[in-house]
Amino acid sequence: MIRLPEFKICMNYFLKIPFDMKKFFKSAKRMLSIIILALPITSCSLFHSFFVGYSDYYSTCFCYKGQWSNWQKNYLSHAKISSHTAPNGDIIGVSLKDDGGNVYFKFRITDYEPGKKSCMGIVEYYVNDTYPTAEALARANQFVKPNYRYDATPSVKRTTKATIKIVNNRRKPDTFNIWYDHIGVGISVANIYWR
Repeated sequence: MIRLPEFKICMNYFLKIPFDMKKFFKSAKRMLSIIILALPITSCSLFHSFFVGYSDYYSTCFCYKGQWSNWQKNYLSHAKISSHTAPNGDIIGVSLKDDGGNVYFKFRITDYEPGKKSCMGIVEYYVNDTYPTAEALARANQFVKPNYRYDATPSVKRTTKATIKIVNNRRKPDTFNIWYDHIGVGISVANIYWR
């Protein structure tokens, strides 16, 4: 026969366990919700990729004698890109960089007005002995990336005027078609989340 005080102590012990379990699950639930809410804040890229569907890359293509090449994706883990912006935040230029941060192609719109689709600008690019002209670059579908440590002959920077056509998607520029020295270069920045 169990005495009443012993029974009361035993019941208090068993009643205490479910109370602690409730507390544990409540705190675990709270921690999980904090992690789920903090993840998008700490990593906007991750949030953007899950819910909007993008990956950080830009694409380039070349037009040689009226024919465009296929788009080549350049993932930002292997290449770098930076933008030049107008006072209202619109992109008016792009610089492509190698892993060392050296700019190998750059364009900038000089007569930008919001909503304007065809603008004038300046392009900077490199040529070398293998690709001595812009047409040779377009034919090979690649840019010259100067490497001053390993190049047998130095690369030469060329600066020229260009006609730049802007293709917008929603409110931000998607694609720039840059026409200079009898070739065209297309740069698509639609899949970049500018920070």
